[in-house]
Amino acid sequence: MKETPFNPSGFAMDEGFTDRVDELKWLVGGARRHAKLLAYGPRRMGKSSCLLRAGEILKREHDGHVLYVDLSRYSNLVDAANALLKEADAALHGWSRWRNFLIQAMKGVTFRAGTISVGLEMKDRDKSDHVTVFLEVLDSLNTAASKRKGPLVVAIDEFQDIIRLGADRAEWALRSALQGHRSLGYFLAGSEAHLIEKMTSAQGAFFELLETKAIGPIAREEMARWIDTQFARERLKAAGVGAACCEYAGDRTRDIVDLARRTYERALSKRSADRTTVEAALEELIADKEDPFFRIWSSLPTAQQAVLQAIAAEHGRELGATAVRRRFGIKSTGESSHAANALVEKGHLQRLGRGAFVFDSPFFKRWVKGLSAADAA
Repeated sequence: MKETPFNPSGFAMDEGFTDRVDELKWLVGGARRHAKLLAYGPRRMGKSSCLLRAGEILKREHDGHVLYVDLSRYSNLVDAANALLKEADAALHGWSRWRNFLIQAMKGVTFRAGTISVGLEMKDRDKSDHVTVFLEVLDSLNTAASKRKGPLVVAIDEFQDIIRLGADRAEWALRSALQGHRSLGYFLAGSEAHLIEKMTSAQGAFFELLETKAIGPIAREEMARWIDTQFARERLKAAGVGAACCEYAGDRTRDIVDLARRTYERALSKRSADRTTVEAALEELIADKEDPFFRIWSSLPTAQQAVLQAIAAEHGRELGATAVRRRFGIKSTGESSHAANALVEKGHLQRLGRGAFVFDSPFFKRWVKGLSAADAA
Protein backbone atom coordinates (compact mmCIF):
# COMPACT_ATOMS: atom_id res chain seq x y z
CA MET A 1 0.00 0.00 0.00
CA LYS A 2 1.21 3.52 -0.79
CA GLU A 3 2.68 5.33 2.21
CA THR A 4 0.09 7.57 3.82
CA PRO A 5 0.71 11.29 4.35
CA PHE A 6 -1.22 10.93 7.62
CA ASN A 7 0.65 9.51 10.61
CA PRO A 8 -1.34 9.70 13.87
CA SER A 9 1.05 7.52 15.86
CA GLY A 10 4.20 9.55 15.27
CA PHE A 11 5.29 13.17 15.39
CA ALA A 12 4.10 15.52 12.66
CA MET A 13 7.02 16.79 10.60
CA ASP A 14 7.54 18.45 7.23
CA GLU A 15 4.33 18.18 5.18
CA GLY A 16 2.65 16.42 8.10
CA PHE A 17 2.77 19.63 10.15
CA THR A 18 0.38 22.52 9.76
CA ASP A 19 -0.42 25.85 11.43
CA ARG A 20 0.89 26.61 14.98
CA VAL A 21 2.60 29.78 13.70
CA ASP A 22 2.19 31.69 16.98
CA GLU A 23 3.25 28.72 19.10
CA LEU A 24 6.40 28.14 17.02
CA LYS A 25 7.35 31.81 17.16
CA TRP A 26 6.96 31.71 20.96
CA LEU A 27 9.05 28.53 21.31
CA VAL A 28 11.85 29.58 18.98
CA GLY A 29 12.03 33.07 20.47
CA GLY A 30 12.10 31.65 23.99
CA ALA A 31 14.86 29.20 23.12
CA ARG A 32 17.08 31.97 21.80
CA ARG A 33 16.95 33.76 25.17
CA HIS A 34 17.25 30.56 27.26
CA ALA A 35 13.71 30.91 28.60
CA LYS A 36 11.79 28.31 30.60
CA LEU A 37 8.53 27.67 28.71
CA LEU A 38 5.51 25.51 29.53
CA ALA A 39 3.14 24.36 26.78
CA TYR A 40 0.04 22.72 28.22
CA GLY A 41 -3.18 21.28 26.89
CA PRO A 42 -5.16 18.06 26.43
CA ARG A 43 -3.57 14.90 25.11
CA ARG A 44 -3.41 14.27 21.34
CA MET A 45 -3.47 18.00 20.60
CA GLY A 46 -0.03 18.08 18.97
CA LYS A 47 2.13 19.57 21.76
CA SER A 48 5.02 17.15 21.23
CA SER A 49 5.11 17.72 17.49
CA CYS A 50 5.14 21.46 18.14
CA LEU A 51 8.21 21.17 20.41
CA LEU A 52 10.09 19.07 17.86
CA ARG A 53 9.08 21.29 14.96
CA ALA A 54 10.55 24.23 16.89
CA GLY A 55 13.70 22.14 17.22
CA GLU A 56 13.86 21.73 13.45
CA ILE A 57 13.63 25.50 13.00
CA LEU A 58 16.28 26.17 15.65
CA LYS A 59 18.69 23.72 14.02
CA ARG A 60 18.11 25.04 10.51
CA GLU A 61 18.12 28.76 11.26
CA HIS A 62 20.06 29.26 14.52
CA ASP A 63 22.48 26.30 14.85
CA GLY A 64 20.45 25.16 17.86
CA HIS A 65 19.34 21.83 19.24
CA VAL A 66 16.31 20.56 21.14
CA LEU A 67 16.98 17.46 23.26
CA TYR A 68 13.67 15.66 23.80
CA VAL A 69 12.63 13.28 26.59
CA ASP A 70 9.09 12.12 27.41
CA LEU A 71 8.83 11.23 31.11
CA SER A 72 5.58 9.31 30.59
CA ARG A 73 7.53 6.59 28.75
CA TYR A 74 9.69 5.64 31.72
CA SER A 75 9.31 3.88 35.05
CA ASN A 76 12.32 5.59 36.62
CA LEU A 77 14.42 8.71 36.16
CA VAL A 78 17.61 6.75 35.46
CA ASP A 79 16.16 5.51 32.17
CA ALA A 80 14.93 9.03 31.41
CA ALA A 81 18.42 10.40 32.13
CA ASN A 82 19.98 7.85 29.78
CA ALA A 83 17.48 8.73 27.04
CA LEU A 84 18.46 12.38 27.43
CA LEU A 85 22.18 11.49 27.37
CA LYS A 86 21.67 9.58 24.12
CA GLU A 87 19.87 12.56 22.56
CA ALA A 88 22.57 14.94 23.75
CA ASP A 89 25.48 12.80 22.57
CA ALA A 90 23.97 12.53 19.10
CA ALA A 91 23.19 16.25 18.89
CA LEU A 92 26.57 17.37 20.20
CA HIS A 93 28.35 14.85 17.94
CA GLY A 94 30.31 13.31 20.77
CA TRP A 95 31.70 16.70 21.82
CA SER A 96 34.65 15.59 23.96
CA ARG A 97 34.60 18.62 26.29
CA TRP A 98 31.04 17.80 27.34
CA ARG A 99 31.82 14.10 27.73
CA ASN A 100 34.87 14.80 29.85
CA PHE A 101 32.95 17.17 32.09
CA LEU A 102 30.14 14.66 32.48
CA ILE A 103 32.44 11.79 33.42
CA GLN A 104 34.24 13.95 35.99
CA ALA A 105 31.10 15.49 37.49
CA MET A 106 28.80 12.46 37.72
CA LYS A 107 29.23 9.21 39.58
CA GLY A 108 28.33 6.07 37.69
CA VAL A 109 28.67 7.52 34.18
CA THR A 110 30.41 5.21 31.72
CA PHE A 111 31.61 5.50 28.13
CA ARG A 112 31.57 2.13 26.40
CA ALA A 113 31.33 1.11 22.75
CA GLY A 114 30.80 4.70 21.69
CA THR A 115 27.88 5.22 24.09
CA ILE A 116 27.77 7.35 27.22
CA SER A 117 25.29 6.35 29.91
CA VAL A 118 24.51 6.06 33.60
CA GLY A 119 25.22 2.57 34.90
CA LEU A 120 22.19 0.33 35.38
CA GLU A 121 23.22 -0.28 39.00
CA MET A 122 21.85 3.19 39.75
CA LYS A 123 18.34 1.78 39.32
CA ASP A 124 18.80 -0.12 42.59
CA ARG A 125 19.28 3.14 44.47
CA ASP A 126 16.55 5.22 46.09
CA LYS A 127 14.33 7.56 44.09
CA SER A 128 16.14 10.52 45.62
CA ASP A 129 19.34 9.28 43.96
CA HIS A 130 17.46 8.91 40.66
CA VAL A 131 16.43 12.57 40.92
CA THR A 132 20.06 13.55 41.56
CA VAL A 133 21.22 11.65 38.47
CA PHE A 134 18.61 13.29 36.24
CA LEU A 135 19.45 16.77 37.53
CA GLU A 136 23.19 16.16 37.13
CA VAL A 137 22.59 15.40 33.45
CA LEU A 138 20.73 18.72 33.17
CA ASP A 139 23.62 20.47 34.95
CA SER A 140 26.06 19.05 32.41
CA LEU A 141 23.90 20.26 29.55
CA ASN A 142 23.77 23.74 31.05
CA THR A 143 27.57 23.71 31.08
CA ALA A 144 27.62 22.55 27.46
CA ALA A 145 25.16 25.29 26.52
CA SER A 146 27.41 27.94 28.10
CA LYS A 147 30.21 26.95 25.69
CA ARG A 148 28.07 27.05 22.55
CA LYS A 149 26.91 29.85 20.31
CA GLY A 150 23.66 28.23 19.17
CA PRO A 151 20.80 27.70 21.64
CA LEU A 152 20.54 24.38 23.47
CA VAL A 153 17.12 23.38 24.82
CA VAL A 154 15.90 20.44 26.90
CA ALA A 155 12.30 19.50 26.06
CA ILE A 156 10.65 17.53 28.90
CA ASP A 157 7.32 16.14 27.75
CA GLU A 158 4.70 15.21 30.37
CA PHE A 159 6.97 16.98 32.84
CA GLN A 160 4.41 16.59 35.65
CA ASP A 161 5.48 12.92 35.80
CA ILE A 162 8.52 14.07 37.78
CA ILE A 163 6.16 13.65 40.76
CA ARG A 164 5.42 10.02 39.82
CA LEU A 165 9.03 9.10 39.08
CA GLY A 166 10.86 11.14 41.70
CA ALA A 167 11.11 11.21 45.47
CA ASP A 168 9.18 13.61 47.70
CA ARG A 169 9.50 17.21 46.51
CA ALA A 170 11.22 16.14 43.28
CA GLU A 171 9.40 18.94 41.48
CA TRP A 172 11.02 21.46 43.85
CA ALA A 173 14.44 20.04 43.04
CA LEU A 174 13.67 20.45 39.34
CA ARG A 175 12.61 24.06 39.96
CA SER A 176 15.91 24.76 41.71
CA ALA A 177 17.84 23.30 38.77
CA LEU A 178 15.92 25.36 36.23
CA GLN A 179 16.51 28.54 38.20
CA GLY A 180 20.25 27.93 38.19
CA HIS A 181 20.52 27.10 34.49
CA ARG A 182 21.13 30.44 32.84
CA SER A 183 22.53 29.07 29.57
CA LEU A 184 20.08 26.23 28.94
CA GLY A 185 16.55 26.72 27.60
CA TYR A 186 13.62 24.52 28.56
CA PHE A 187 10.46 23.45 26.79
CA LEU A 188 8.17 21.78 29.32
CA ALA A 189 4.91 20.20 28.17
CA GLY A 190 2.08 18.55 30.05
CA SER A 191 -1.48 17.32 29.68
CA GLU A 192 -2.67 16.51 33.23
CA ALA A 193 -4.50 19.74 33.95
CA HIS A 194 -5.13 19.22 37.68
CA LEU A 195 -1.45 18.45 38.38
CA ILE A 196 -0.17 21.32 36.24
CA GLU A 197 -2.54 23.76 37.94
CA LYS A 198 -1.26 22.58 41.32
CA MET A 199 2.40 22.79 40.26
CA THR A 200 2.05 26.33 38.89
CA SER A 201 -0.22 27.70 41.64
CA ALA A 202 0.96 30.07 44.39
CA GLN A 203 1.81 27.03 46.53
CA GLY A 204 3.34 25.05 43.66
CA ALA A 205 6.96 24.42 42.77
CA PHE A 206 6.83 26.33 39.47
CA PHE A 207 4.93 29.42 40.59
CA GLU A 208 6.02 32.43 38.51
CA LEU A 209 9.00 30.53 37.08
CA LEU A 210 7.61 29.47 33.71
CA GLU A 211 6.24 31.34 30.73
CA THR A 212 3.09 29.44 29.77
CA LYS A 213 0.96 28.96 26.67
CA ALA A 214 -2.13 26.83 26.19
CA ILE A 215 -2.00 24.56 23.14
CA GLY A 216 -5.56 24.37 21.92
CA PRO A 217 -7.22 22.99 18.80
CA ILE A 218 -6.09 24.00 15.34
CA ALA A 219 -8.90 25.91 13.65
CA ARG A 220 -11.23 23.45 11.91
CA GLU A 221 -11.03 25.36 8.65
CA GLU A 222 -7.23 25.09 8.68
CA MET A 223 -7.25 21.38 9.52
CA ALA A 224 -9.87 20.65 6.85
CA ARG A 225 -7.89 22.60 4.26
CA TRP A 226 -4.69 20.75 5.19
CA ILE A 227 -6.39 17.34 4.86
CA ASP A 228 -7.89 18.24 1.49
CA THR A 229 -4.47 19.46 0.34
CA GLN A 230 -2.87 16.11 1.22
CA PHE A 231 -5.54 14.29 -0.84
CA ALA A 232 -5.01 16.69 -3.75
CA ARG A 233 -1.25 16.10 -3.70
CA GLU A 234 -1.92 12.40 -4.17
CA ARG A 235 -4.38 13.28 -6.98
CA LEU A 236 -7.34 11.93 -5.07
CA LYS A 237 -10.68 13.66 -5.45
CA ALA A 238 -11.90 14.72 -2.00
CA ALA A 239 -15.31 16.34 -1.73
CA GLY A 240 -15.63 17.78 1.78
CA VAL A 241 -13.41 15.11 3.30
CA GLY A 242 -11.41 17.46 5.53
CA ALA A 243 -14.51 19.06 7.00
CA ALA A 244 -16.14 15.68 7.62
CA CYS A 245 -13.02 14.33 9.38
CA CYS A 246 -12.99 17.37 11.69
CA GLU A 247 -16.70 17.05 12.37
CA TYR A 248 -16.57 13.37 13.34
CA ALA A 249 -13.21 13.31 15.12
CA GLY A 250 -13.58 16.42 17.27
CA ASP A 251 -10.84 18.89 18.21
CA ARG A 252 -7.84 16.66 18.99
CA THR A 253 -5.30 16.78 16.19
CA ARG A 254 -4.27 13.14 16.47
CA ASP A 255 -7.88 11.92 16.34
CA ILE A 256 -8.52 13.94 13.19
CA VAL A 257 -5.37 12.64 11.54
CA ASP A 258 -6.28 9.07 12.53
CA LEU A 259 -9.65 9.35 10.79
CA ALA A 260 -8.07 11.08 7.78
CA ARG A 261 -5.59 8.19 7.44
CA ARG A 262 -8.40 5.62 7.41
CA THR A 263 -10.29 7.67 4.85
CA TYR A 264 -7.18 8.03 2.69
CA GLU A 265 -6.59 4.28 2.68
CA ARG A 266 -10.19 3.67 1.58
CA ALA A 267 -9.91 6.32 -1.14
CA LEU A 268 -6.87 4.79 -2.85
CA SER A 269 -8.77 2.14 -4.78
CA LYS A 270 -11.46 4.45 -6.17
CA ARG A 271 -9.17 7.50 -6.35
CA SER A 272 -11.86 9.58 -4.68
CA ALA A 273 -13.54 10.15 -1.31
CA ASP A 274 -16.51 12.00 0.09
CA ARG A 275 -18.50 12.16 3.31
CA THR A 276 -19.70 8.56 2.99
CA THR A 277 -16.07 7.44 2.73
CA VAL A 278 -15.30 9.24 5.97
CA GLU A 279 -18.31 7.64 7.66
CA ALA A 280 -17.23 4.16 6.54
CA ALA A 281 -13.70 4.86 7.75
CA LEU A 282 -15.08 5.98 11.10
CA GLU A 283 -17.03 2.77 11.58
CA GLU A 284 -13.96 0.75 10.62
CA LEU A 285 -11.82 2.66 13.11
CA ILE A 286 -14.30 2.07 15.94
CA ALA A 287 -14.63 -1.61 15.04
CA ASP A 288 -10.85 -1.96 15.29
CA LYS A 289 -11.01 -0.49 18.78
CA GLU A 290 -13.78 -2.86 19.92
CA ASP A 291 -11.55 -5.02 22.13
CA PRO A 292 -9.80 -2.21 24.07
CA PHE A 293 -13.06 -0.31 24.40
CA PHE A 294 -14.83 -3.39 25.74
CA ARG A 295 -12.02 -4.00 28.25
CA ILE A 296 -12.41 -0.45 29.52
CA TRP A 297 -16.18 -0.78 29.69
CA SER A 298 -16.21 -4.11 31.49
CA SER A 299 -13.76 -2.84 34.12
CA LEU A 300 -16.06 0.01 35.17
CA PRO A 301 -18.66 -0.04 37.98
CA THR A 302 -22.25 0.15 36.76
CA ALA A 303 -22.64 3.73 38.00
CA GLN A 304 -19.73 4.85 35.82
CA GLN A 305 -21.13 2.94 32.85
CA ALA A 306 -24.46 4.71 33.33
CA VAL A 307 -22.78 8.11 33.46
CA LEU A 308 -20.89 7.37 30.22
CA GLN A 309 -24.13 6.41 28.51
CA ALA A 310 -25.78 9.61 29.72
CA ILE A 311 -22.92 11.75 28.42
CA ALA A 312 -22.84 9.84 25.12
CA ALA A 313 -26.52 10.82 24.80
CA GLU A 314 -25.49 14.50 25.13
CA HIS A 315 -26.45 14.94 28.80
CA GLY A 316 -22.97 15.90 30.00
CA ARG A 317 -24.21 19.23 31.37
CA GLU A 318 -27.24 17.87 33.20
CA LEU A 319 -26.19 14.65 34.90
CA GLY A 320 -27.97 15.65 38.09
CA ALA A 321 -31.35 16.23 36.40
CA THR A 322 -34.04 13.88 37.67
CA ALA A 323 -35.17 12.84 34.20
CA VAL A 324 -31.60 11.97 33.17
CA ARG A 325 -30.94 9.98 36.35
CA ARG A 326 -34.15 8.01 35.94
CA ARG A 327 -33.48 7.26 32.28
CA PHE A 328 -29.99 5.89 32.94
CA GLY A 329 -30.54 4.34 36.37
CA ILE A 330 -28.37 6.73 38.36
CA LYS A 331 -29.49 6.68 41.99
CA SER A 332 -28.60 10.22 43.08
CA THR A 333 -26.79 13.41 42.12
CA GLY A 334 -24.02 12.36 44.49
CA GLU A 335 -23.59 9.07 42.64
CA SER A 336 -23.44 10.80 39.24
CA SER A 337 -20.92 13.36 40.50
CA HIS A 338 -18.70 10.73 42.14
CA ALA A 339 -18.80 8.51 39.04
CA ALA A 340 -18.03 11.39 36.66
CA ASN A 341 -15.09 12.57 38.76
CA ALA A 342 -13.71 9.01 38.87
CA LEU A 343 -13.95 8.82 35.07
CA VAL A 344 -12.02 12.09 34.78
CA GLU A 345 -9.28 10.62 36.98
CA LYS A 346 -9.15 7.54 34.73
CA GLY A 347 -8.81 9.73 31.64
CA HIS A 348 -12.12 8.74 30.01
CA LEU A 349 -13.83 12.09 30.56
CA GLN A 350 -12.78 15.74 30.48
CA ARG A 351 -14.29 18.31 32.80
CA LEU A 352 -15.56 21.40 30.97
CA GLY A 353 -16.63 23.30 34.05
CA ARG A 354 -18.57 22.79 37.20
CA GLY A 355 -20.84 19.80 36.63
CA ALA A 356 -20.15 19.58 32.88
CA PHE A 357 -18.31 16.68 31.24
CA VAL A 358 -17.39 15.41 27.77
CA PHE A 359 -15.66 12.28 26.48
CA ASP A 360 -11.90 12.39 26.12
CA SER A 361 -12.15 10.24 22.97
CA PRO A 362 -14.82 10.90 20.32
CA PHE A 363 -14.39 7.30 19.19
CA PHE A 364 -15.08 5.85 22.64
CA LYS A 365 -18.13 8.13 22.84
CA ARG A 366 -19.48 6.77 19.58
CA TRP A 367 -18.81 3.19 20.75
CA VAL A 368 -20.71 3.78 24.01
CA LYS A 369 -23.52 5.44 22.10
CA GLY A 370 -23.68 2.34 19.94
CA LEU A 371 -24.26 0.19 23.04
CA SER A 372 -27.23 2.30 24.01
CA ALA A 373 -28.64 2.07 20.49
CA ALA A 374 -28.26 -1.72 20.57
CA ASP A 375 -30.03 -1.88 23.92
CA ALA A 376 -32.87 0.24 22.61
CA ALA A 377 -33.22 -1.98 19.56
